Amino acid sequence: MKMTELKRRAKKLKHLYAIYYKLIGQKRERQEVENKKRELQENGGNVLVKVDEALKNTGITYFADFGTLLGLVRDNAFMKWDSDMDFGVLSDDQKNEADMWNALENALKNVGLRKKKTCTYDGRIIEQTYSSGVLTIDFFLHFFTENNDNVYLAYKKKGYDYTQDNEYHLTLLKMYRFGKSEIRDFNGVKVSVPYKAESYLASVYSETWRIPNPNWISEKGPAWNEIPSAKAYAEYFD
Repeated sequence: MKMTELKRRAKKLKHLYAIYYKLIGQKRERQEVENKKRELQENGGNVLVKVDEALKNTGITYFADFGTLLGLVRDNAFMKWDSDMDFGVLSDDQKNEADMWNALENALKNVGLRKKKTCTYDGRIIEQTYSSGVLTIDFFLHFFTENNDNVYLAYKKKGYDYTQDNEYHLTLLKMYRFGKSEIRDFNGVKVSVPYKAESYLASVYSETWRIPNPNWISEKGPAWNEIPSAKAYAEYFD
């Protein structure tokens, strides 16, 4: 039995999971995060190239997002405390989203990226996670309304007792409506980013986004709008 499956089963038995986490899980999780941080610094640039190679001819509007975008625009590098990669994909019509996600999965599979997780809300895919070695790459669904760019974000609320391991709380991020993507050069690597990325970052991280903050709390950001009664659910792939 794989460790991830053992962990999921242990979570269903609270007392067993508490023992597991204290003796094994906490140390293992810290080591996994450190391994991911190192992998991002060493091979993140290669993943940027892979994603561009996979998606540039698919017709999908994609771009570096959230922490990945912040590091590239502000520091021309990946943030040293970051442990994964973030991309956005833009929906032009909800009716076409299933086809878009299928095209994304097939294209990424062709460059060696494996699907690890899909998050859905009310039957709609809002996020997919892929892996390259130990590094995970998240793709978030964006959709425009009249005044905003929007993302449904699934997250775990600290201290909340979830009845299922695949259950998540949900927030709606309301951000700067950037309209389109553009290509920028970061250390010789061409990367798709939101148009006027600086305005977009300010809408996510506040006007102080240029000041590094390794203790940033997403829930305190200007874009955060929790939907208290809503839940998202994940499906995991080994």
